[in-house]
Amino acid sequence: MVFCQAAVSGAPTPSLILAECSILHTIDLKPGGIVSPMVHSMAQFHIGQLVHNRNTKEDGFVSHVFADEGIITYEVWVPKDSNSWGAGHWISHWLESVVQPSSNRHLGSPLTN
Repeated sequence: MVFCQAAVSGAPTPSLILAECSILHTIDLKPGGIVSPMVHSMAQFHIGQLVHNRNTKEDGFVSHVFADEGIITYEVWVPKDSNSWGAGHWISHWLESVVQPSSNRHLGSPLTN
């Protein structure tokens, strides 16, 4: 179990809400200071995973996870050279519906290359 911590905006006194979620990077604060962790706990992938886009036939590294009204979007680093991070990367946003685990064993993580 992982807990995320978020400050409540607009609260009369500074306060924090702890919410169970599986992604530490992004928490949505709704009006009235209500945290919405359910969307985040439903995300199939997390920061640091290598994923594949079925539509574009590209592999990439998840750098951020976003949720907007139940729609999960991943910010993905896409290598300029399909099998190496050496040439740098582009940044793309992929809907969860087109993402699957990557089987590209040659690419690895941009953080270790």
